[in-house]
Amino acid sequence: MSASPPPTRRCWRPSGATADAPTRRRLARLVRVHSSGDFYDARYVRSWARVARNCPWVTFYAYTRSWRLPGLRAELEELAALPNVRLWFSADLDTGVPSDLPEGVRVAWLQEDSGDAVPEGVDLVFRVHRLRREPAKRVGLTLVCPVEQGSGASTTCTSCGLCWK
Repeated sequence: MSASPPPTRRCWRPSGATADAPTRRRLARLVRVHSSGDFYDARYVRSWARVARNCPWVTFYAYTRSWRLPGLRAELEELAALPNVRLWFSADLDTGVPSDLPEGVRVAWLQEDSGDAVPEGVDLVFRVHRLRREPAKRVGLTLVCPVEQGSGASTTCTSCGLCWK
């Protein structure tokens, strides 16, 4: 991560995407964009890109199904190209796996049934709640999110960090 910018530099904008108060005061080092929700238009994606550029000391990560929307693909690629952004394209049986992945973008797959095969090109598997009780470190050759492996281990997102590294 980069060093903090001069104190006069703002990392947020009042319209569009905003980073919360701890980020503005340089207390936050990691921000998950959308714990619920998604990128809904090009202007909104550009707003998050502006926030990320203005907060180089913060690592941002996000999952998105909006890669399927033709009007957002270019903006998502620009967002993903920023050195402090980790972007995941979310995929499942309905969406399929995206082709022509931009550099640095990884694919997260939602497994909805224990018999579902994971397609080639997927980097990480998330499982619906009912499957998380069934132990599984991998589905095929693809890693299952360590928090969702059903092993009873006390792995947390904070201790794992795979999504933003």
